[in-house]
Amino acid sequence: MISVGFKRVSKRRPCRICGKPTYCGFSRDEGTSICMRISAGSRGLSRNGGNIHVHPEIPFITIRPRIQRPMSQSIPLAPLEIRDAVFREFIRLPPASNYMEELVTGPGGLLSRGLEDHATSYGGLPRTKQERATLAVILNDYVSARFPAYAQSHSGAGVIAFDADYRTNPAVCRQLARLIAQRLNDSRELQIRRTTNVLCWNGPKGIDDAVRANVRLRSLTISEWYATLRNEPFDEVNRFWSEIGFKP
Repeated sequence: MISVGFKRVSKRRPCRICGKPTYCGFSRDEGTSICMRISAGSRGLSRNGGNIHVHPEIPFITIRPRIQRPMSQSIPLAPLEIRDAVFREFIRLPPASNYMEELVTGPGGLLSRGLEDHATSYGGLPRTKQERATLAVILNDYVSARFPAYAQSHSGAGVIAFDADYRTNPAVCRQLARLIAQRLNDSRELQIRRTTNVLCWNGPKGIDDAVRANVRLRSLTISEWYATLRNEPFDEVNRFWSEIGFKP
């Protein structure tokens, strides 16, 4: 038998004993109330000092708790031709022979597995995070050069959209400046080439209203957005970037 658990009362579901929307609780199967105000008719005290009231008119129901599983977003695989080319380039760039003791001659290495004739046919993943990030950039550039159409349709470009006062409201400009700084700093740290643009439009304040109204959306680069700033929004963006030592 599985415990049904308890919930807190609310305005939508007040306590069945005192009628109040605060402090009290109830079981998920509605068979028990924990009232913090009225003790008459209760069957004792709960661990939090509340009065336990049982509702025998409500049949006992065992509710199995729902297990929340994280939603996994699948990423479509690249075509076989591209995957084969990237893996071959990956093997060529950091071959296992770069790590002779760890991957080739050491215990459990390629030689101990009888693969002495194929030692150069295996790749070796670099040791450090920085080296792996560099390798990822090289492979990304390789795909961009050899498969430009595919690379363009799967680029790491990002588009930022705030309210329509993205260049006149100092508070909005500050938050936009914060997001831009975080994104660009991440790109530099991981050595990933990606673009960041600011989406803008005329008319409705929110982008959802703009889309519903079929308003034309335009994309600005960071430098183009920065060039539109004037007076207090301009000062606010510069002040924030100066505080965190950021230079776009």
